[in-house]
Amino acid sequence: MVDQSSRTLWSPYIRFRNAILSAVLVMGTLSWAILTSVDRSNWKLKEPPKTTAHHFARIQERTIRLPMPGGNRSEAIVAEQYSKFRCFGDENLIQEFTERACVFENICYNLPSGQFRFYRRPNSVPKPLFFDEVERELFDFHSKVGTAGLVAILHDTPISQGTWSPTVHPGAYPNSGAPEKVVTLKGLHMLFATWPPDDNLGHLLWEDLLGAFAATVRLNIRDDNAVPIWIRGDLPDRLLWRKFIAGFFPAVTSHSIVTLKDYVHAHSTALTEDICFEELLAGGNIRRFIRSAQHHNIGHEPILLEFRDRVLRNHRIVPEILPKQHRIVVSHKRAASSGRSFANENEMVEFLRQAWPTVQLDVVCFSDLSITEQLHVFTNTTILITHSGGGSAMLPFLPDGAHAIILDYLAGGGGPVIDNDVPGHSVSMEAALWNYWPHVKKLYYQIYSPDELRVDNPIEAAFENMAS
Repeated sequence: MVDQSSRTLWSPYIRFRNAILSAVLVMGTLSWAILTSVDRSNWKLKEPPKTTAHHFARIQERTIRLPMPGGNRSEAIVAEQYSKFRCFGDENLIQEFTERACVFENICYNLPSGQFRFYRRPNSVPKPLFFDEVERELFDFHSKVGTAGLVAILHDTPISQGTWSPTVHPGAYPNSGAPEKVVTLKGLHMLFATWPPDDNLGHLLWEDLLGAFAATVRLNIRDDNAVPIWIRGDLPDRLLWRKFIAGFFPAVTSHSIVTLKDYVHAHSTALTEDICFEELLAGGNIRRFIRSAQHHNIGHEPILLEFRDRVLRNHRIVPEILPKQHRIVVSHKRAASSGRSFANENEMVEFLRQAWPTVQLDVVCFSDLSITEQLHVFTNTTILITHSGGGSAMLPFLPDGAHAIILDYLAGGGGPVIDNDVPGHSVSMEAALWNYWPHVKKLYYQIYSPDELRVDNPIEAAFENMAS
């Protein structure tokens, strides 16, 4: 039996040293990967793997597209068009809007009412639009109780807040009406929004934007020229948000994000009543970081990798090129910024320099760098040492075979308990998502007691998850 008192011998530095030693074992693996998978004469893959996008294109090519015969319906009825939709996610419970994204065809934004309209055949006996296992047949896109919509447009959505549904309108799609009153827009359009108070790059990138990209993949509607439409008033004017839009959106679509108000204005005249969309995507912004949302990541590795590679190639970085020598990077946060950081960073860095004097070691404040500069740092790093939270947001851009040492946080202890974490447990904050990036070896540095935490802000004195 192990003497429990010997636990005191395991100082944070000894555990830190062991984590580093484990990471350094990547040397042989990394060298082997370079020698066997890359032609060093021109640094190109000998046999480039087929991308996820290649397989998506093949799926689109073999999709069934057969018109139904007219039967006994009159030519006038056959000529009429109505809206239709299809979704992924929970199609049995209308209340599960956070699990769902849908694409609508032949749907219009009606300017006089300020509503998106879904056009349904005006039968004397209406047909249901949704079959709910509890509420049975539903004839619009809302539950019979409450006001929540069909899909969530924010990744952190309380009931009835941040959801969206079109209004069901009896009658035919108005594209055959007076041309001066109707404008029809071709191609895919995407309703988009981000969590309003969020200036955390990890949430913006891996829950909001990745959510939109993944929805187009899962619904088989990928369009590199899709129009993203912001539907929450004016575009945010925060520095990080602007950096996020400029640095990552072009990997998903070549079209700039536009507000609904400006887009409608640009395509209408004084006579226009309806702006109609050939395809309109709504939903897909889903939580990925907390453990209760881990099911959102299961089986998504091909989509995650395709998204990562798109971002890198958009910044003219070839994902397959690997570093030729080791580089250790320590993620640094300025003292003036709130949130998690290393309280004893100077001691830690000195320890690393003495232990590995010949290895390049850089302490990097990523907020000082452009997105392109950050990506160059990450793709040339073999060992990343970072705190949890926003400082680790770019971890998936590490090269194949790299190691990441990520500082845990201590759950509870008088502060809030996140996502049913057990008070006193060492918790890996983003592991629910990071564990689905198999190309990076993760080492979670555990916190054993409150003695290993320092709270700099007295207002957050009880919030160990915000400590150093």
